[in-house]
Amino acid sequence: MKEPNGILKGSKKVEGGKLIKCDLSLDPSGSVIREVRFTGDFFMHPEEKLEELEGYLANTHLSHLQERVSAFFTKDVQVVGVKPDDICNLIFELAAKVR
Repeated sequence: MKEPNGILKGSKKVEGGKLIKCDLSLDPSGSVIREVRFTGDFFMHPEEKLEELEGYLANTHLSHLQERVSAFFTKDVQVVGVKPDDICNLIFELAAKVR
């Protein structure tokens, strides 16, 4: 769903029943992430890594999203309840709504 402020909002139940929610802002072309925020009932350890991931994905072209997310999760970070692909898939689904 696209909000009046241009932010795309969506959520997805992933395998295992966890919920991931995403607020996504794209550039005018609809192909570069301006800002992204994740919430839901999944866990990331250490906790500050979630905010770090959000910042890491800012200014990422969607064609590089999967490699950027994969690279992030090779760092010292654990995620419980969702997979890196779940994050990418939700972003792709939201971005497809403006293309």
